[in-house]
Amino acid sequence: MTPGLPSPRSTWVRFTVVAAVVLALALAATVALAWELARLQGRAAVDERLDREREVFAVRAAALLVGSTGPADLKRRFEGYLATQPGSALHMTVIRVDGGPVLTTATGPAPVAVLRDGDRLPAGVPGRVVTRATSEGDVRVLATPVTVDGRRVAVLEVDGWLGGVDHDATTLAGRVALAATLAGVLGVVVLALALRTATRPLRALHAAAERAGIGDLAVRVPDPGGRPDEVGDLARAFNGMLERISAEVAARTALFAAVSHELRTPVAVARGHLELLETGIAADPDASLRLVGAELVRLSRLLDDLLLLAAADGDTFLVPTDVTVDRVVEEVRLRLVGLDLGDVAVEAVGPAGATTVRVDLDRVLQAVLNLVVNARRHTPAGTRVEVRVGVVDGALDVGVADDGPGIPEALRARVFEPFARGGRGSTGLGLAVVRAVATAHGGGVDLDSGPAGTTVRLRFGGPAGQL
Repeated sequence: MTPGLPSPRSTWVRFTVVAAVVLALALAATVALAWELARLQGRAAVDERLDREREVFAVRAAALLVGSTGPADLKRRFEGYLATQPGSALHMTVIRVDGGPVLTTATGPAPVAVLRDGDRLPAGVPGRVVTRATSEGDVRVLATPVTVDGRRVAVLEVDGWLGGVDHDATTLAGRVALAATLAGVLGVVVLALALRTATRPLRALHAAAERAGIGDLAVRVPDPGGRPDEVGDLARAFNGMLERISAEVAARTALFAAVSHELRTPVAVARGHLELLETGIAADPDASLRLVGAELVRLSRLLDDLLLLAAADGDTFLVPTDVTVDRVVEEVRLRLVGLDLGDVAVEAVGPAGATTVRVDLDRVLQAVLNLVVNARRHTPAGTRVEVRVGVVDGALDVGVADDGPGIPEALRARVFEPFARGGRGSTGLGLAVVRAVATAHGGGVDLDSGPAGTTVRLRFGGPAGQL
């Protein structure tokens, strides 16, 4: 493609070409219609003139023919009539006297006069209007018999030239075509400029998409001025998409960095003690082995949590079944028996014990236990921890509350993000797993924390059969 010229694949170019073709066809149809209407109107005017001349002759015929004495007398009277009824640019009157001459008006359409002078115009059909095709163009002929005492003495013919009508129609059509062409060219130019202006955001969007495709997520489409149309909406939606992608990439980068850090620590600790054991210089080999084992356990838990978070968006992450609230309470109590977490109260709230909900029980228990363990780990000994299970709006509602010192305000907004509060004995992913499980069930997490304690409410699924 020549530099500086628009691509024929450009939307505005294709739309302009299509519009120009449609406009040209419409203008051609308009010109043809104008020509046909002018032609029909002109022919109707000719027929009207012929009929009027016939009526004028019929009115004057009674007086004109009274007392006629023969062909010579009729010829004289007809000549006097034709002298008082000259022709026009549209017609010529002709009287054919039976057994006598052919008389014509002194004036009339020049082509008809030429035809009459050369006797090249066939006679009409008495009582009818016929069209005669001639070398000078079509001629309309209206023939009427002239009678005296019931005997035909002549034939009146009124000739109308249609060539002039066609010429006038063609002239008019030419003028309409010229005006339509000028208007069409101007319209196409204006349309092309309007389309080019209207599609400018699309070209900017295409350029931004190409840059984003090669990794430049900082690119943005210029705001089209907040105009409320599809193009403006598309530009804003594209910018919003890039914002979300950029945020996700940044979050993923931060997550990878945090994961790398969390993985590096237990690996480095374990490797260091294994090197001490290998060289035989470990001060307490048994303690080193126990530490290596603990770090490997921590590493395994970290990898398990990471795999769970990675699978949380998958279709197979949940295996929902219908369970009652009493069953959830019972399973939470059974699992807490094997954990050294002190006194944790678990109870059903309200008369919802027999209510059935559809959830993945194993994932729900995992989330609830993570919250209980987290509450025990970050609150002083003897702190109250209770789990309350119920149903709210058809969804399983679980609250885990403690009366500890609460979560620092600076940490509350990101406490459910991966590695938000790690530390020894914690993978830093427990609360992220809690949110992932609740979100996968179509629910969510609410946090209420202050100096008097912390309450976390989880919502899972919905009524039986609806998850």
